[in-house]
Amino acid sequence: MLLFKIGLIINILVAGGLGASLINKNLHIKVYGKDSASRQILSSLYLAIAIVSIYALFNEDKIEAIVFILFPFQIIYKVLTSILIRDKRNPVIWANLLISLYFLVSIYLYN
Repeated sequence: MLLFKIGLIINILVAGGLGASLINKNLHIKVYGKDSASRQILSSLYLAIAIVSIYALFNEDKIEAIVFILFPFQIIYKVLTSILIRDKRNPVIWANLLISLYFLVSIYLYN
């Protein structure tokens, strides 16, 4: 359960932080490009992940059910980014793969 909680905290910090910063139209984060509809959609996705993670942390009886949906979803979408993004030097790819690996290990080690 501790690994799940750490994963949810990672979501809150990473997805929540990026989602909040991508909302700022004046903040140009190079790897995400200038403000656009696609950047706003990504921001919404990140914020939704953070919100669900916060909910799971405060509702311990639902952590497992949420994690077994949320983490595999994130693993799939994060691995897909490594396939679909052409510029393999983009740091988002590597951060996504690292987080995916953590989620995969935490699910695997669950007893």
